Amino acid sequence: SNCFIAGQKFDGQRVGSMPEDVPIVQPIRQPIDSDDDVMRDVGFSFECDYNLCFKDISASENPPQRVDLKSPEEHVQLQVLPSMPPGYARLAVPPNVDWVPGLQSLCVQDEEIRLLSSELLIEQMYNVLTIITAILNVHRMKKHDSNDKPYNEEDCISLGDYLQYVGQAGPAVHVVMCMGDLSPQKGKCLFLTEDVSLSVPCKEWPSCAKEWCTRDRPSRWPSQELIKKVIQDGCHIVPKFDAAVKSSVTPSNSEMAEAAEGSNFPQTQWRYSFSLAERTLMNSITDEQKMCYLIFKYLFSRYIKLDSVIITYTPKTLFLWALETVPVDQWTKATIGDRVKDLMEDLRTCIKKKHCPHYFISGSNTQIGRAHV
Repeated sequence: SNCFIAGQKFDGQRVGSMPEDVPIVQPIRQPIDSDDDVMRDVGFSFECDYNLCFKDISASENPPQRVDLKSPEEHVQLQVLPSMPPGYARLAVPPNVDWVPGLQSLCVQDEEIRLLSSELLIEQMYNVLTIITAILNVHRMKKHDSNDKPYNEEDCISLGDYLQYVGQAGPAVHVVMCMGDLSPQKGKCLFLTEDVSLSVPCKEWPSCAKEWCTRDRPSRWPSQELIKKVIQDGCHIVPKFDAAVKSSVTPSNSEMAEAAEGSNFPQTQWRYSFSLAERTLMNSITDEQKMCYLIFKYLFSRYIKLDSVIITYTPKTLFLWALETVPVDQWTKATIGDRVKDLMEDLRTCIKKKHCPHYFISGSNTQIGRAHV
């Protein structure tokens, strides 16, 4: 097969709020009319991120060893080429891995370096999931009528009978599934929204995040034991894809994508992801701290996120920084209001100054390029 993704093995990992035990149920709204700003509630959704981690491909800042062409099952190591801002990188593909089916079609040439394109990889994953979803939808709709009779206009097929939607959400593929009817009379349903992403495991802790391992922490959290576990679990490299500057290049399966002018050059930017580290850290906090975060995240998603001036990751970033600053004995049921108020003030300052340091890579500002408020 010339489909690279179809020939790969993956480790599936739940990441984000669900495995961290801080899930948020959010209302889903749709416009009543295409020319009207009035919205109506169509149900509620749980957010759940799903990470597909390559099993036979890894990344390292160190140059890879030469691949033995006589061993086609050999593990492929990509080289991380750090770029700016800190935490971003490109992935160089070794010269002797043409035996990997479909890999060549996802590469672009940059002078003497062959790079793995984040854009082309995500586009292929989107196409694969779209085909799978279409097949499942047809199967479920046929199952609704066991006799395979033509559907009549009066037939009522519940949203729960099919997968509703697959779309691109930046570097991830957004899948929305209807889990069932909450209130059939009012047309409200329960949805599960999943952002499915691909990742390449890193063989070592990144140099751009070394400061996180040793910096001073007033609250003495996380402990040295916890820090050691986070480093041992490692991190990943994930695609950094900007749909606004999407390339028009679609290379064939038999030819490598060549460098093109301007926006026709497929994107090759990647970034470090610390989702496993975040899961470890979030699972170590107290119930009172989780309660503060849930309230803060709900307020953010309900009243602020819609303005599209800050990224979804901002609340967790501010919360993790607060955990390092505020001692654990000041996170109590009696002080939940004060802690949430402080977090909201941190968010206000973040928006006003357009500055929010990345929790693991403090030299990187997560608010670069955000709109003015």
